[in-house]
Amino acid sequence: MAQQKQPAKSVFGINESAINKTELPNKENHWKITLYPERWVTSTRRPSAKPRPVPVLLPHGIKHPKLRSAAYLQRSMRFFEPFEYPPLPGPGYIRLLHLEPPSDDPSQLKGSLKVHKLDAHCDYEAISYTWGDHPGLNLPLYLNNQLLRITGNLYVALMAYSYPDRVRVLWADAICINQANPVEKGQQVSIMSDIYSKARSVQVWLALASTEAKEAMDFMANLALQAKTLGTSDEVDKPRICSGFPSVNIPDQEARDLIHAAVEAHVDYLFSRSWFNRVWVVQEVILATKLVVSCGHANLDWTSFARSLETLRGAMRQVPLGEDRLRLDGLKPAWGLVRLRDTFRWIDQLGTRDHHLMTNIVANKMSNNACTDDRDRVYAMLSMTNSPYSMIPDYEKTVAEAYTEFTRKYSPNTQLYWAGLCRRQPKRKSRVAQAMARDCCPPPTDINDRDYIPSWVPEFRPELNLAWASPFTGHYTTASLSNYWFLPHPDLPNVMLATGTIFDVLGVATSNYAASRAPYCMQEPGFYFALINELAAIACLSSTSRDTNGEAEAATSAQEPQQQTSTSSEPPWLILAKTVTGGVSDCSGAETMLLHYRPFKSLNHLEPGSLRWLTAIWDSFARHCLAPTGEIFQKMVLKGLGIEGRALSPDAQVAEGFLNYLANIFVPNRLFVTTKGYIGLAARNIRSGDFVAMFNGDHMPYVVRSTGRVEYKGHVLVGAIQIIGPCYVHGIMKGEIFDHRDSPDFSTLKWTRYDDDPLLSLEGWLMMI
Repeated sequence: MAQQKQPAKSVFGINESAINKTELPNKENHWKITLYPERWVTSTRRPSAKPRPVPVLLPHGIKHPKLRSAAYLQRSMRFFEPFEYPPLPGPGYIRLLHLEPPSDDPSQLKGSLKVHKLDAHCDYEAISYTWGDHPGLNLPLYLNNQLLRITGNLYVALMAYSYPDRVRVLWADAICINQANPVEKGQQVSIMSDIYSKARSVQVWLALASTEAKEAMDFMANLALQAKTLGTSDEVDKPRICSGFPSVNIPDQEARDLIHAAVEAHVDYLFSRSWFNRVWVVQEVILATKLVVSCGHANLDWTSFARSLETLRGAMRQVPLGEDRLRLDGLKPAWGLVRLRDTFRWIDQLGTRDHHLMTNIVANKMSNNACTDDRDRVYAMLSMTNSPYSMIPDYEKTVAEAYTEFTRKYSPNTQLYWAGLCRRQPKRKSRVAQAMARDCCPPPTDINDRDYIPSWVPEFRPELNLAWASPFTGHYTTASLSNYWFLPHPDLPNVMLATGTIFDVLGVATSNYAASRAPYCMQEPGFYFALINELAAIACLSSTSRDTNGEAEAATSAQEPQQQTSTSSEPPWLILAKTVTGGVSDCSGAETMLLHYRPFKSLNHLEPGSLRWLTAIWDSFARHCLAPTGEIFQKMVLKGLGIEGRALSPDAQVAEGFLNYLANIFVPNRLFVTTKGYIGLAARNIRSGDFVAMFNGDHMPYVVRSTGRVEYKGHVLVGAIQIIGPCYVHGIMKGEIFDHRDSPDFSTLKWTRYDDDPLLSLEGWLMMI
């Protein structure tokens, strides 16, 4: 019997006829790229392994016999010695890739790596890209008669960027920096601001050419031409401060049609690229003189790209929640980059790009974006500031050491108002440890460990902090009227000293709800009834405590006139309402989180953030949630019995929106009452006996915890504290301690004037570890 002929196999042993193959001509028509977009490969060693997608990029013109498998490429690459980088003469030098035109064998990328002095005569373009979806797939780049392995995403970017008839000079970090040399890597990262700002242009590589990418880029280019007629600002990509939701001048239906058309044109594919969420992208976008966005050979200058973005982002605010809006959720980080670039250009125009602004504007972005090395969350910020301090990135340090060094040099002069980043996720404990210390942070017994992050050091890793669930978004003035003094300990890197004092002690707090329940708990009757009972108990306890303190103080000082604080005349419901909303009606910007809830749009006839606006929300909540006759109260009673209630009235929907807000607030935060009767809101890991501390010059108070006796590097530290996180304490957030420092509530505080300081400051020093 004749042996049955096996089907022809191509790359990775897959039948070539079964593959959807697309030929993409480049703009010079010099050569073509054949793209196999969907290959599923299963390991031959583990037949049961889950198939994984592998992109295969083959130059057009290579016949079938010349096709090579990934295994063949890896085997052939083993014969080459590790790539030897040409040495850098000094810190002012960089390497540049001189990328050659495609040769007779277009499957090979060739070039040379040359050393250049980074000065005005250095002419090159920088590439801004990501590792890609398959960073483990290394492809060959032939440099200086050697072979350097690069990621597939960078490989295809270089294929698209190569000129057909001349050399192109480029800078890409994975090629031009010896990633295996931590000393060189740190030195090159320290001059990253010069590398990107002095480049003739920065080429943003988003994705390989495809039908979806081409349609999306064409849509963005056409929308940029129409943006002005749709009401988009002429100030795009110019120095300015712009909002998170810009406005456009189009009717709601036209906005819906525009967003739907964007989805039909696969714009969601464009903004789903990982480039928009990468840490290093922030500085690359901010520092670049000229930006060009590329998908394959389709290019769009950044100004047009940003103009289209602003139009889409403005139209989204007019579109109700739905599939189209959800699919364009990637617009948020993309628009955030446009805002940062415009903001920093405005700051540069004023000549005030100092470390204060840098830390506070960029820290949020750096803490939410992705990176392969968590040390880069602080190292990437060094290039975006004009600071009197110097810090050389050191990749031999641990993440904790890098964050601590950065904070020692920068945060003492930016105060602690970004200490919301200290809101750490509690470490996982055994069940026995959880039973012994239910809500406690681990005691700092391991502060000698290289991986220990002091409590005064921000935790920039997003998976380890709860900072972005914080409602403390307003502009408070707790103690900002006095000068601040933050001094790193000269010998102990984990110790920071600050001027300030202990103001009060935490008494009781609301329950600590499970964090995983945040999106769902508002629909649970158990959570609902526990919440309204605790709100009522907190308001009653605060009122009783205040009355008791007032009677005691009146008995001891009956001959002196009593000066009440600004909160003593407010009813308990208003104190409670302002506390859970971060001081709405008292503090500008505190209503930001509430404005995200659509039910409150029915209150558009009232000024957002005003006392009347807050009163209307609370009255609706009291009618429908706190009162037994309320619609939501009755709905929860029926739900507890397994009966679904009827649809809610518009007024009850406002109450439901506030209940939704409270559900998201009371999972990462807890209400507390101090021994003096103050109501406050703080991170979930507080406990009875913690202190409320106030630091000179800071904008908000902090919950801190005594650590007792601690040994650190041969020193015995007594009286040190840990920062648990920022808090809101109603009655002191507007600087009342300065206006009413002779009142009974603040009479125990001591005041002083430091040398060359004309302002009164709180007396005392606090040692933080």
